Amino acid sequence: MTTVGESGTRPPASRLDFGGAGRDGPTVTRDPLLSVRELRVSFGGLVAVAGATFDVRPGTITGLIGPNGAGKSTVVNAIAGQVRTASGRVSFDGHELLGQKPHAIASLGIRRSFQIANLFDSMTVIENLLIGARPWDGENVRACFVGRRRWRRRESELASKAMSIMDHFGVRKLADEVAGNLSGGQKRILELMRILMSDPKMMLLDEPMAGINPVLVQTIAEHLRRLRDEGTTMLMIEHDLSLIEELCDSVIVMANGAVIAEGSLEVLRENEMVVNAYLAG
Repeated sequence: MTTVGESGTRPPASRLDFGGAGRDGPTVTRDPLLSVRELRVSFGGLVAVAGATFDVRPGTITGLIGPNGAGKSTVVNAIAGQVRTASGRVSFDGHELLGQKPHAIASLGIRRSFQIANLFDSMTVIENLLIGARPWDGENVRACFVGRRRWRRRESELASKAMSIMDHFGVRKLADEVAGNLSGGQKRILELMRILMSDPKMMLLDEPMAGINPVLVQTIAEHLRRLRDEGTTMLMIEHDLSLIEELCDSVIVMANGAVIAEGSLEVLRENEMVVNAYLAG
């Protein structure tokens, strides 16, 4: 476990019972897939992120936690290219992200969810999924001369992929349902499925369990574990710390725009800076 502070020393231990059953995550020694160094974001005179530094290693679920206003969502927005005032360095798989537009960052294999599911409510579930697929040869001028047969084959492949993803999540019966008619939990699942249509290298999840009933929370958690075990990397903001402990291989703690600690939640319970940040929040 490491802490961030001017002295570089570990604060005295204290205990706060966050709950959760605990999990033994894999020991990961590979180079980071995402590296954030001295990330700073200001809006006018308000400093939202104050020199955040952390890594996310491939094939892991990394939790990003902290009290309200800690800067967590702003960090995710900066990584995804939706904050244009960020400074510092953010590299992903060897590519510098700061200064790039969201669609360019998405093309590198980063996909994200939002605190409120961002869907096309007037379209059906399967139409939303097909929109989530990566651009293909039918979307350029040269492909217009290739012929309809190739287009139809690609359309068929994408439809089959969408059906397969819906089967995995047990929602194939909702394929023709209009997205606006879905429950909050179903919309969360649809947003996650749409991300998967693009075969992401990394998923940025902003409170993916917010407002969902406990049964669906466990369903989504099981799918996130499966995706992690299949090699998908995730950075997840979540307020339910028992869920963070259940799912995450490592945890990053933010307060007042800065990263104050990293490690397993079991160890972070003993960190006085973390305890004080949550009590203050």
